[in-house]
Amino acid sequence: MLNPKEGFIHPRHLLSCADALGLDEFDETAFLAQVDHIEVPKRYQIEIHLKDGRVIPKDCTPTGHQDCWTQEYRDKVSEQRRMPKWTEERRKKQSDAIRASFTEERRQRMSETMKKVRRERYWHSTGKSKRSQQP
Repeated sequence: MLNPKEGFIHPRHLLSCADALGLDEFDETAFLAQVDHIEVPKRYQIEIHLKDGRVIPKDCTPTGHQDCWTQEYRDKVSEQRRMPKWTEERRKKQSDAIRASFTEERRQRMSETMKKVRRERYWHSTGKSKRSQQP
């Protein structure tokens, strides 16, 4: 029986239970005949409670990252890493988009906003801001 409050046992880790029970490969019938329940006391560790009262602690180190690296996935990632991230065409397109977004009207608005912010910071830093003069 899994204890959901303490953790979760991934089905792949049940295969390591065969090793703990002394079986060469996982056998569901033998497993159900011998195991009462399984607890997860802390991360990456399980305790197999047998029907005869014995408790077998077992480490379950995660292998998810290793398991995903199939040869097909390795080839895909290698190809992606070999491709240049910024081609001249992409670089020019990005630069043009940035330049186009800064219209004269937008520059003027930004300038006015910054003047206002600087003015407020100056008066606030001197202690003479409108906020500090209010009762």
